Amino acid sequence: MKRLSTGVHLPVWILLGLVVFLQPVGQVAADTKLDLLLDPSGFLSGAMHAWTDDFTLGQLQNQAYGYLFPQGLFFLLTDALPDWVAQRLWWWIVLGVGFSGFYLVLSKLHIGLMPLRVIAALLYALSPRTQTTLTTISSEPWPAMVAPWICLPLLASRVTSRQIALSLIPVAALGAVNATATLAALVPAALILAYRQRWLHGIAWSLGVLAINSWWIGPLLVLGRYAPPFTEFIESAAVTTNWLNPVEILRGTTSWSTSGSNTAAAAVSADCTSHHETP
Repeated sequence: MKRLSTGVHLPVWILLGLVVFLQPVGQVAADTKLDLLLDPSGFLSGAMHAWTDDFTLGQLQNQAYGYLFPQGLFFLLTDALPDWVAQRLWWWIVLGVGFSGFYLVLSKLHIGLMPLRVIAALLYALSPRTQTTLTTISSEPWPAMVAPWICLPLLASRVTSRQIALSLIPVAALGAVNATATLAALVPAALILAYRQRWLHGIAWSLGVLAINSWWIGPLLVLGRYAPPFTEFIESAAVTTNWLNPVEILRGTTSWSTSGSNTAAAAVSADCTSHHETP
């Protein structure tokens, strides 16, 4: 059974890759920050500053620093590739990481047989929430895909400092594009430590989480200090949650950001928008 389980990940990753690369060839989607895909070095250099004068008369950037890692680093390393290929590779990693992490958690807990674990892990990676956000704002499903990896070391029969350290490694990969999504991905691991009554380990883990995320918590406080409360106008409860109902919550179709995707996020030809071309 162990030999069979180790052979699960590769074929499923290949399947997920086929699904991703079968999307319109040569086109890129307006995923999260389109300029991060088209000009990663320029975007990341600008993200090092709170202020930018690239838009209108200048403005404070909304959590641009959150793209520095891992999403920004990924697109910087793949900058030599065609833009649509780099984007598909990123989507592929998002789905694959979610599948493998959830499958390993199920295996660690001895839940179900191998075929059922594969189905459950695919349902997790390809949930309605993921499918409705992957191509429009992939930075949001990414923390949920990393969450199982944070939990996995804490499910060991004996939790030691080694397990705490192994749990904190994927914490560093959560990114900080959406602080709420990042914090939500930490909740399952915290609940595991609380359920197992590992209070001292929980304190150590929490301190590690704070230390690892300090690189974006500081800039977030600066943004909150000087920026106007713009979320009250663009992400009010009336827009984001007023339309929800129990059925939509159970279906996982709670993402409000894709409501206008049909008209506002049309695919852009990579041949026309590639930053390698000089206008």
